[in-house]
Amino acid sequence: MAAFHATLLQESRPHIPPSSMVASSSIQARPVTTRDGFLRLWKPAVRNRLAYALASLRSADASPGLLVAGKRKARSTEHDDAAARLRAAADLSSALSLDEVARAVAASPARVVAAMDDTADALLHTFTVWTAGYVNDAVHSLRRLRRSLRGSKEVDGIALSKFLDDVSHQAAKKAAGKNKAALSPEVAGFARFGAGGTTAAHKVLAGLKFLAKNAGVLLPVESPLLKRFKITKTEAAAAEPTQALSIRAVYSLDSYSKEITVSKFLRGHCAAWTMLHYSVSRLAQLQRASLLHDLDEMRTMVTAREKHPTPGQARARAFWTPRSGLDGVGYLDNIDAMLENLHEPSFVLRDTDSPDGDPRKATRWIDRACTDQRAVRSFRSCLEAACKMSSKEASHYGPSSARHFLPLVAAMRHEPGERRVELGRWADSAAAQRGVLATERARAKAAKTAAVMPNRYAGAAVPAIVMSIIRDQIDACVDLISRHGADRLPMHGGFDCLGPVGSPTAKDVETGPDTALSPP
Repeated sequence: MAAFHATLLQESRPHIPPSSMVASSSIQARPVTTRDGFLRLWKPAVRNRLAYALASLRSADASPGLLVAGKRKARSTEHDDAAARLRAAADLSSALSLDEVARAVAASPARVVAAMDDTADALLHTFTVWTAGYVNDAVHSLRRLRRSLRGSKEVDGIALSKFLDDVSHQAAKKAAGKNKAALSPEVAGFARFGAGGTTAAHKVLAGLKFLAKNAGVLLPVESPLLKRFKITKTEAAAAEPTQALSIRAVYSLDSYSKEITVSKFLRGHCAAWTMLHYSVSRLAQLQRASLLHDLDEMRTMVTAREKHPTPGQARARAFWTPRSGLDGVGYLDNIDAMLENLHEPSFVLRDTDSPDGDPRKATRWIDRACTDQRAVRSFRSCLEAACKMSSKEASHYGPSSARHFLPLVAAMRHEPGERRVELGRWADSAAAQRGVLATERARAKAAKTAAVMPNRYAGAAVPAIVMSIIRDQIDACVDLISRHGADRLPMHGGFDCLGPVGSPTAKDVETGPDTALSPP
């Protein structure tokens, strides 16, 4: 057991700054702390409590119960997420001074010094309410601010405003360097809001506001001088979502997932990304999903935690994917093959031993979910392999592109709003309501907590209705492909090739063998 705890402590050390950095951080922190000796005791206390928390987490996840012969227990996405949150919380806790810690836990400095272990536990479990990325961004903002102060003992509105100006200027300069090469005409419209560095100061300010509200850091974040750094409603409305893959690109992913001449790793990842498009899901949902029902026409999955604006209030929700896609049936078979030796996996996209997540470089499966930047690299690698995109073209798409595909198809077909809202289970959809999980016990429990069920659908009929709407959009795309051939559809965009519901396709015209079907 001692060796086990020592191993966990060793694993957590890469997330803690080495001794030289600790000394540097202490020097930088002097403007906001009066007791440097506290940091020498505080940081080891945080590391020890982190090691204990990680040990408890692994112990809870290491008891799978009865395993089916030949199956292995995979590390869940929830486990990885909890571990990442703990490490981010420890990083933030270690960056705080004595006075900041005291304000964060609403205790006196003397009380904090007398009960460091209890204080560290309290902060770790408090900060884990927020995602690891959000907390890490806040820590980065704090350290960046402290570096810019250069020993100053006062952070007023003028100093903070000048700091944010510098952040904005550096981000714009960095973005200009990245954008020197002109984009090809096909992807010229894919520059997103903030690509020129315009949102960098907003992001840093958001992190500082989080610290001022939750971590006891005294900062003048409500100064009138900072109003110009806030994102206005007009700017927020101008933000563009990630572009959706074209019909041809999704067809290519579906088809490539069944190509026996490529590696099983590439087939499995292409199949998972195809499923993400057909189920109109987020990657975070797919990587926390478990199989519930497998029927002839659809597969029912349940995600452990749906997106929710309030941290800690996300709940389980069902979603559905069709067995037959743009290239017929078969893509789900490769997902099953990818997960076949795992015991009740709680994710769909399995990680590999690839150094960066690219399935083309993989030689074996890893028993965990593929997430974060590894998943982004996997997605773009699949686009390069299946769709023959260049790396630059693929870089303009991301995993969130999948969530826009079928809703865009439905919009171009002029589907009514009450049908489009079911694609993706938006807040007002029937699928988003309580009581649609496909188990009697889950429905009964949800019914007790929900006073009003959707008026337009019965809870038991929701899966069939949502699948019918998904099926209609896929069938419209299949019809377009059968009329003109996938190779003659545009690789980027081209959704105006679809016509309104009940009418011929907008581009239902005779085209020559060498003429590509493309938007006007």
